[in-house]
Amino acid sequence: MFSSKKSTANKPKVYQGFTLVELMVTISIVAILGSIALPGYTAIMTKQRLSSENSNLMLDFVLARSEALTRATRVTVCQSADGATCSTGGWGTGRVVFVDRTTAGSIDAGDEILKVSAATASGDIMSAAATTAVSYNAAGIPSANITIVTCKSGYTGAKLVIYPTGRLRADSYGVCI
Repeated sequence: MFSSKKSTANKPKVYQGFTLVELMVTISIVAILGSIALPGYTAIMTKQRLSSENSNLMLDFVLARSEALTRATRVTVCQSADGATCSTGGWGTGRVVFVDRTTAGSIDAGDEILKVSAATASGDIMSAAATTAVSYNAAGIPSANITIVTCKSGYTGAKLVIYPTGRLRADSYGVCI
């Protein structure tokens, strides 16, 4: 008769794990690969952030045009550093979308603020012509056709074009200076 039990008396102990040398080699390889990948990763993240900021800008203008058509009244997007008044600090300082019932391009009593957007990340620039506000009339036609470029020096930027018909187009810009 055979026994199903196996004898373990003569078998040597098997240790599992790895040595300190193996650990140091693995850490060195990971560090080298990380140092190669990090610059590319940083560039990709910066490009993505610029594209995202440009998309948020586009959403502000889409909201303004949509609300102007829906409410059949003027809706304005203006530069704003504090979120309560229009300013001339640049599109990157922040924006306000509001129903502009009184003075065009100015937040007055009786105007309804629809959305406040925060400033862009430090070092990012949104440049455009001297236009500090864009108003959409009841037909969705903008008061100005402009191009706003979102940039960071040395990286591929993004741009937003507002056409006279109210149509918007987002594009890449090229390497910013």
